[in-house]
Amino acid sequence: MNDQTGKLLVVEPDDALRENLVAVLGDAGYEVSTDYDEGMKAVFAFEPDIVILGADPPQLDCCDLLSEIKVSRHTHNIRVVMLVHGSSAERTRGLDLGADDDLSLPLDPAELLSRIRSQLRSKQIADELSEQLRLTEEHENTNQQVVTAVNEERRTFLAGTIAIVLVLIIVGLASLSFYRRSRAENGRGYATVEGRLQKLESEGKVAHTIIDAYEPSVCLIHVVLAFRDHKTGLKMRYAALTSTGEPVTDNANNPLVSLTGDGPEVHFDVFGTGFLVSDDGQILTNHHVAVPWWQNDKLKEMLDQGLQPEIIEMTAYFPGITHGIPITTQEISSAADVAVVKGNISGLGILHIPLAEGHHSAVGGSPVVLLGYPTGVDAILDRTDAATLKAIEASSKGDPKQMLEELARHHLIKPVVTQGHIGDVLPDRIVYDAQTTSGGSGGPLFNDQGQVIGINFAIVRGFGGSNFAIPVHFGELLLKP
Repeated sequence: MNDQTGKLLVVEPDDALRENLVAVLGDAGYEVSTDYDEGMKAVFAFEPDIVILGADPPQLDCCDLLSEIKVSRHTHNIRVVMLVHGSSAERTRGLDLGADDDLSLPLDPAELLSRIRSQLRSKQIADELSEQLRLTEEHENTNQQVVTAVNEERRTFLAGTIAIVLVLIIVGLASLSFYRRSRAENGRGYATVEGRLQKLESEGKVAHTIIDAYEPSVCLIHVVLAFRDHKTGLKMRYAALTSTGEPVTDNANNPLVSLTGDGPEVHFDVFGTGFLVSDDGQILTNHHVAVPWWQNDKLKEMLDQGLQPEIIEMTAYFPGITHGIPITTQEISSAADVAVVKGNISGLGILHIPLAEGHHSAVGGSPVVLLGYPTGVDAILDRTDAATLKAIEASSKGDPKQMLEELARHHLIKPVVTQGHIGDVLPDRIVYDAQTTSGGSGGPLFNDQGQVIGINFAIVRGFGGSNFAIPVHFGELLLKP
């Protein structure tokens, strides 16, 4: 979504103010509606990105409308900006009710448009991650069905061949989900709204500083796996290819694979995140990114059937670098989900990221910034324009390795940035609410001083959606001088 193509619903009873809002927003290129007579029905019908809500909209209770927008799974990502008359009590009330932002009257058009742009960017990230989470959950269900099929259909290798059905997408390396804290939580603890707004402005400046300085040092990691039979040493292959070069499939359109097939080897593509921490090419990431089958229940079931995984290649893609960098695993922690991989970055001009010192660098309630590649290559492709995407697909012919090389050549690889706050600091993990999903594992978690305090890794199901990061000192223990 382009900032200037957002849809805005203005809910304001004062005719002059409403007309002024429509004029300013319309002149800026936004699609604006003032049809709000039917409350949530109007919201569902117009599907706005932002609702600009007056303190006392006609025929509506503003508090009820705000609450309905935020609790509905269909509308909770809609940003709500409240207009207030300037008193601290009114502004605090709006934020505590769950508004994403508020503006004092009289309005400054430049400030209004700046706030709108900021909220549109925030909503875009939330929408993309929500969609990718939905797809991830669908893929996870499919993968579980496939593993079950493998267990049911597998035959002993003593017979010389196998015929199993396998889906070629591995997702869910880190079981991540979203936890959206209300603005009421963010707003509490401040004596005045002025203090809160100053804090938000300060956090925004910190985020921009981190992005400008360290985005080029956060890489997308691509791991290619193959499977080999433990007894015979034979690799899993496609049973055969059609005349068009596609794998032969069964009646359910699933590709057939075999240890003695005539087709090419079956490869599995796994994605994660890493970040450069030394000038000699050391990269911190997760154990489960460097060794994708570690603590992976889905892959463990295949290992139990006598199949051994092996890494065919592992590559790091840094923003601004026009090719992938081969990397190998250097160290793996025995105490936490952390690993160090290493590649040759000589002459590439990539700066390493500073790590926080001491155990008091992470403080509960403080803001954090997370960089990473949630959903792996999918999020990058989603941000690519149609013409470039078509050219890349044609030249890569669907091969993930070639596709990544083309994306790097076009300077399209860069991490997603999300912001949040620390919920709790434990000896072995940091709990926080900056959004992410599969593929973001291994990403750096920054504090408000621009230092890495943690390494994103997972969520415990049923915990409410909060993400977990390994405290960075676990990674420091692995780094060699």
